[in-house]
Amino acid sequence: MKPKTKALLEQVGATKVKFYEIDESRIPFIGTVLTVCLLLDETNQVISRGVSIKSVLDSYSRKTGKDKAFRRALTALFKKSSGLPINLKRDNWKKYCKKMIKIRDKEDLNKIQECDDALRHTYGFLDMPQFEICTKTTYKSGKEKSVVKVYIPRALPLIIATNFDLIFKSVYHPVLTILEKDFLSKIEVCKTCDEPCCTS
Repeated sequence: MKPKTKALLEQVGATKVKFYEIDESRIPFIGTVLTVCLLLDETNQVISRGVSIKSVLDSYSRKTGKDKAFRRALTALFKKSSGLPINLKRDNWKKYCKKMIKIRDKEDLNKIQECDDALRHTYGFLDMPQFEICTKTTYKSGKEKSVVKVYIPRALPLIIATNFDLIFKSVYHPVLTILEKDFLSKIEVCKTCDEPCCTS
């Protein structure tokens, strides 16, 4: 941990920083959608939480996600309040965005179909446009390749966040989710240094 960061944490009474990520395994082409930062005190109690939510239009950056989640956890601790509610309704959004995915064989196409089914029937996006198979010709070699145009709900990462009981992006003294309780249960006191250590 950088000295500047350590001093900042000491200023607000935090001694440890823990991160975890959430993805949707049924929709692999979206990847990681949430990065969560937990700030803990010397007794391993969570004193604030920060959440970074990836847009489906962006490429995931682990560093950006961690930085944003950490800043939000710090903000909650400095202000001693929660803020930035996760708002599922964005009036200025287009409901779906398009993404082109390469497919090599029938197995890849089956995965796309499974993703489509999950989005329609698990998440309820029944009006989502059907995916389209397209053929593109490579300019240099002249070879044809198959791609699929898929549609992704813009609100999906926000829905996933609320499914994990995350209501605010910046939370002071959060109520721990089931996932967080499991994650933190792996932290125990090290027998050699008598300090809390993460065993994961």
